[in-house]
Amino acid sequence: MGRPRLYTTQEEKDKAQKLRHARYYERHREAILERNRKTYSRKKNLVHLSRSVGKKARDRTTQPPVPASSSTSSDIILAQLQLIAQEMTEFVGPSARHFFASVCDECIKLDSTEPIESLSARADHIVEPSKDLMAQLLRADGVGAKWAQGESICLQLRVPIRALDDILCHALEGIPSLALVYSSGRLEFQLA
Repeated sequence: MGRPRLYTTQEEKDKAQKLRHARYYERHREAILERNRKTYSRKKNLVHLSRSVGKKARDRTTQPPVPASSSTSSDIILAQLQLIAQEMTEFVGPSARHFFASVCDECIKLDSTEPIESLSARADHIVEPSKDLMAQLLRADGVGAKWAQGESICLQLRVPIRALDDILCHALEGIPSLALVYSSGRLEFQLA
C-alpha cells in the first residue's frame, strides 16, 4: 500500500507549491538577486551597444515609395533593395569600424557571445528579404543591367554580415581567442 496523498485538490497543490517557492527564495535570495543584477546589467549593456541601430526598427509592412509612374516592377524591387541597404546602414551606423570594434569590446567585457549573436540575428533579419527580392528581379528582368545593380546592392549588404560572422566564429572558439585576434588586428573589419 502506498502512502496517502498529501494534497487532494488543485488549490492545496498550488498553495504547497507557493510555500516551496517561498522557502527556496528565502534560502537562495542573495544568489537569485546577484544573478538578476548580472542579467540586468548584460541586457542594459546590450541595449546600449545596439543604440547605433536607431531608435525604431523600420516597419516591414510599409511599402517603399514607388518610383515614377513609368517604372516597372524591377524598378520597384530595386527601390525595396535600396531601402534594405539603407536600413543596414542605419543598423551599423556612420562608422562600421567603430560599430564592429564596440561589438568586440562588449563580447570581451561580458565574456559572452550573446551580444554578437543578438546583433548577427538582427542583421540577418534585415538582409533576409533581399534574397526573395533578387529572385523576383531575376524572374521579372532576367540577368541584365537591373539584376547587376541589385547584385551590387546585395554585395554591400553582405559586408557587415561577413564581419559579424567573422567575429562570431572567433568568439565561439573562446572569448580569449577573440581578444587575441582583435588585439592583433586580424579580424576582417580591421584588415579592410
